[in-house]
Amino acid sequence: MRLSRIRLAGFKTFVEPTVIAVDAPFVAIVGPNGCGKSNVIDAVRWVLGETRASSMRAQTMSDVIFNGSAERKPAARASVELIFDNLNEARVGAWARFETLSVKRILTRDGESSYWLNGQRVRRRDVLDLFLGTGLGPRAYAIIEQGMVNRLIEAKPEELRHLLEEAAGVTRYRERRKETEAKLQEAEAHLARLRDQLATLRSNEARLQAEAETAKTWRKWTAQKTRTERLLWALRRVRAEQVLAAARHAETEAAAQLAKWREQLAALSQERAAAQTAFQEATQTLEAAQQNYYQIQAQVVELRHQAQNAAIRQTALAQERETILAERARWAAEQTRVTEALHAAQEEVAVCEARWEELLEAWDAAQEALQAAECVAQQKHAVEKRLQHERDQLDRRLAQVRLHRQTAERQQQKIFTQRAHLRQELESHDDAPADLAPLLAEQTAVQEQRARLERALAQSDVECTALDTETRQADEALRSWREQRAEVAGRVRSLEKALSRHRNAAAKAHAAENPELWQQIDVAPEYANAVAAALTPWMQSIAATPDGVLPKGVGSCAVRRDAVPERTPNDPPKPPEGVVALHSVITTSDPALASWLRAKLDNVWLTETLTAAIDAWVVAHHAIVVTRDGGQLTPWGWIPRNESDSAAQEATLLEQRAELAEWQQRLVAIEKEIESAEQHAALCAERYQIAREKGEALRAEQRQITQHEQKLALQLAQRKEQLAWAKRWRAERLARLAELDAEWARLHDEIAERNDEEEALLEQLALLDEALERARTEARVAQSAWQEAQQNARTLEHEKQALAAQQQQMTRHCTLLAESLTRTETERQRLESRLAELDREAAALDTGPAPETVRTLEAQLDQAEQAVRGAREAVKAAEAHFRAAEQQAQAHEQARNALETAWQQAHDARVAAEMEVARWQEALAAAEVDWDALRVQVPHLDEQQLANELERLTQAIDALGPVNHAAFAALEALTQEIDALQRQVDDIAAAEQTLREAIRTIDKETREALQQTHRAVNRAFSERFSQLFGGGQAQLALTGDEILDAGAQIIAQPPGKKNGTIQLLSGGEKALTAIALVFAFFDLNPAPFCILDEVDAPLDDANTQRYAALIRTMAERTQFLVITHNKLTMAAADRLVGVTMREQGVSRTVDVDVERAVQLAQPAV
Repeated sequence: MRLSRIRLAGFKTFVEPTVIAVDAPFVAIVGPNGCGKSNVIDAVRWVLGETRASSMRAQTMSDVIFNGSAERKPAARASVELIFDNLNEARVGAWARFETLSVKRILTRDGESSYWLNGQRVRRRDVLDLFLGTGLGPRAYAIIEQGMVNRLIEAKPEELRHLLEEAAGVTRYRERRKETEAKLQEAEAHLARLRDQLATLRSNEARLQAEAETAKTWRKWTAQKTRTERLLWALRRVRAEQVLAAARHAETEAAAQLAKWREQLAALSQERAAAQTAFQEATQTLEAAQQNYYQIQAQVVELRHQAQNAAIRQTALAQERETILAERARWAAEQTRVTEALHAAQEEVAVCEARWEELLEAWDAAQEALQAAECVAQQKHAVEKRLQHERDQLDRRLAQVRLHRQTAERQQQKIFTQRAHLRQELESHDDAPADLAPLLAEQTAVQEQRARLERALAQSDVECTALDTETRQADEALRSWREQRAEVAGRVRSLEKALSRHRNAAAKAHAAENPELWQQIDVAPEYANAVAAALTPWMQSIAATPDGVLPKGVGSCAVRRDAVPERTPNDPPKPPEGVVALHSVITTSDPALASWLRAKLDNVWLTETLTAAIDAWVVAHHAIVVTRDGGQLTPWGWIPRNESDSAAQEATLLEQRAELAEWQQRLVAIEKEIESAEQHAALCAERYQIAREKGEALRAEQRQITQHEQKLALQLAQRKEQLAWAKRWRAERLARLAELDAEWARLHDEIAERNDEEEALLEQLALLDEALERARTEARVAQSAWQEAQQNARTLEHEKQALAAQQQQMTRHCTLLAESLTRTETERQRLESRLAELDREAAALDTGPAPETVRTLEAQLDQAEQAVRGAREAVKAAEAHFRAAEQQAQAHEQARNALETAWQQAHDARVAAEMEVARWQEALAAAEVDWDALRVQVPHLDEQQLANELERLTQAIDALGPVNHAAFAALEALTQEIDALQRQVDDIAAAEQTLREAIRTIDKETREALQQTHRAVNRAFSERFSQLFGGGQAQLALTGDEILDAGAQIIAQPPGKKNGTIQLLSGGEKALTAIALVFAFFDLNPAPFCILDEVDAPLDDANTQRYAALIRTMAERTQFLVITHNKLTMAAADRLVGVTMREQGVSRTVDVDVERAVQLAQPAV
């Protein structure tokens, strides 16, 4: 991956879009101080993910955006893009398929920063991951800024270790370990939380159990309270029904009385309505009389008012006429004055027009003189400009000749330096080929050893696979036997539990040393029914001692061991064929009991079926024949088996006892099989472990052999590469030396030609300066004449403008006077019209009404007043009658209201009683009780006693406090939750162990990579140090035993010095030491490119030449961008990029390929 271009826009001083082409292995960035060279390094660090503003030489990250200058506005955003050529490269992961790789970063004023890879927006993390382990990561050693050399030499051991990790490419391992540790911490925290939750849940079990018991008590007392409440409700319902009956009777009586009073009130209401009608009619008559009186009175007042208004109007018309006559005289005088002023203004306008014509003729003459003077001045200036242009051309040609000569001299000096350097390299270079035979022989031996180990490892893998299969089979067999043991043990426990109940009952009735009969005999399960049927009377009996003494507490059910029953005279014969004596299927460990059983059961035979029993009984009628299912054929008849009698129970005991013995035998056999299987499984596991350890040892040896083989292959490839490189290097240097000799001769001839051309140009320039001075004098004279004509034209122009303004002002004054004259005439005409209107209004004005009309209306007013007085008397009489009827009706209404109140109270009492009855009915119905059955109990109930009982139960329930009714379900859910949490704890604990294993694996891989890198860096550091210093020794020493945590320390001793610390070196020696260390990192892990900012500043010429030569050598594998002021470093570069600042605060770049520029300029000379 090689850097091809850098694009900047709006970044610091690079405000314009700028492209820096990096199409050469060694590019030098040059320019004056402060022009923005170091901003290129800042841009590269910024686009690679730098987030610290101090690293950008800024206070905040927004300071990298162009902040404006004297002539430019601030930029809205900053962007930097790196474009890589990614041909035949696989180190960029998922981006390896792209031939061109673009990395871009954009920052806007609002603080939004975005990253882009090939036009796709990505995270900053993606950009960092892309360059991790390439020397361009967060702790990059491929970008050396100003002052960083001293910081590198004086760095702390931990900081140097970070550079070592970057060179080893283990930064991604660090990131993986950090992520794994974060997951581990999260898992540990989660596990702690789960364990705390588990402890909390387990502590809640006792509480939930207590709450469940409280809920059980609550349910019991609540049921009692519910029954008491229902009885109390029934009692209160009966009493409410009694109250309802009384309320209904009281309501009926109140309704009857209310109806009677309502009839009387209706009659009084009719009488009151008649009186009210008479009163209303009298009131209407009064209103009519009053209305007539008011109308006549209004007419009289109106006539008197009209007479007064006529007199007032006549006086006002006379006064207005006098005012209008005075105003008419004033306007006539104003009209005369305006007419005289208008005539004077018109005469002054005529004078201005005559002066205007004179000025126009003078101005035209001045314009012609001005044009003539301007034409002469332009001709003189054209001559001056032509001569100045010719002189500028000669200046540019002279500057070009001098530039070519200086360029040729610099090239000649550069070629001289290169020739000396090449000769020195050729003299000091040893091209003796390295001997490859020992390495080839060792490689062959290692390959044979690896093949042998691979065969042994394959055989070990086959053996491990077989042993693993055998181990799994043994484990499976052991698991199967253990499952059988668990099943058999369960069956044995169930049988022992069933028999233990009978044993416990026997132990309570008898002493433990006197077992019952069924406990002392053994019978096969198929004969248990037959034996139980025959020995039913004695199955739970115990054996007496030989002296006939019974155990304490035992009755007459005992059996004497030595008491053998006497045989009857009619002893039965021996059983026929196919029939066996019953005692033969019974076994016991007690000889006395066996004798007793033989004697007791000597005449009892056993058959398979009832048919066989009948056949056997025919042979011996006095024998007892028992079938296998427990039926008995006796001389007294057939006795079938009853499942519920004691014989069936005794048979069950015998069957269980026999089955228990059988299962116990099987359990013993299984235990032996398990022991054998465990021994076999342990043996298989041990053999598998031995084979596995053997395989691991072989794999470890194989890894060592493989690593050694890889190391030999690397050394062999390096030797071959060194040999080929040495041959190629010498041929290239010889060819380059021949080219430089030819170029030296050509440049020498070119410098001589440029000197001759410069002298000729200087002579031409002197002649041209004299002619230019004459032309400038003539141009100044013509310019003065033109300026004088221009001044005269400007004076006339000003006078013309003043006269035009005066003329315009007089014209406006005439217009205003004419408008004033028009207004005066209009106002005079208006006043004449108003005088005519006043005369007409005075002639038509009425003097007022006649006196006879007024007297007639006054007489009518007196008559109307008398009619009003009579109507008022009639209204008073009608009102008195109406008030009396009203008072009587109100008294009856009060009585009716009292009765209505009494009825309403009775009605409310009845409704309340009905609601009370309905309430108790609804309560009882909601409780779903049998009312008929409950009503029978009401007469025997005491309400106070029920209330007290209800209160007692309520207090008891309240005393229980809050009751968790879901305690039972919560307890079950809690148990399930505890089980689920326990499973989570187990899973997370296993995951935690896995994460710890991953961390150990990462540490192991990191440790191996760091150790290999440290050894390789030390070798390369020592070689580069010796190459730069011409000898001496240097190393990167670790400060601790554990390389993962140990720091690194630089130890450097130039030739002839035995300094104890690095601080005793000079500035140049420190710079060379830092350069050797950085280049050592490059030898191990070359970065895509390297940027060096004025690293050669403290170096002298000799060290600068070695420094430049080393860069030239390393440029074959890594691109170098070097910021420098040193001419020797510039001379070694393939391409120069100049950074200038012609406009203050704005940087621009100029690409210069000096050799190519000289070649292009030669034909133009």
